[in-house]
Amino acid sequence: TFPGVEESKDGCVVLPNVFGDYTFTYIKDTIWKKDLELSYSKMGRVPTHEIGHWLFLEHPFGPGIYDESVNKWIPTCGDTDKVLDTPNQYESSNGCPSDTNPISNFVSCGTKDMYQNFMDYSNPECLGLFTKGQLERSLSIFDDAFGKGRKELLDYQS
Repeated sequence: TFPGVEESKDGCVVLPNVFGDYTFTYIKDTIWKKDLELSYSKMGRVPTHEIGHWLFLEHPFGPGIYDESVNKWIPTCGDTDKVLDTPNQYESSNGCPSDTNPISNFVSCGTKDMYQNFMDYSNPECLGLFTKGQLERSLSIFDDAFGKGRKELLDYQS
């Protein structure tokens, strides 16, 4: 969950089948009315991505604009994850650069897509970084002015 939800719903649920070499399919973001079906293999990076959301990180490609006339989300280059050092992306990256999927497929909005970013949807073997700006944004959830209830986690005494 993003910061600011009620305390009883704050957290990150990680199912055991998202670790290791499992393959499964799930429907993404029914809250945002996206009908985007994704299939992951070697699910080891899913917890990193989901905990990133708990740390207030968004996808680099943003939600898009909802078009009621066609009842779906339309990607745009105007979306942002509110982090200055991640380039805007038109939509999620799928796969990794390879002989059959050239790096030129990973360019949108006038820049190279950061397909290595944990908050994108590239294959797990491609994922390997958060940016400095993402680190700073994630640490902001523990700040008094912005923490929305999570600062107490740093002050907790057992």
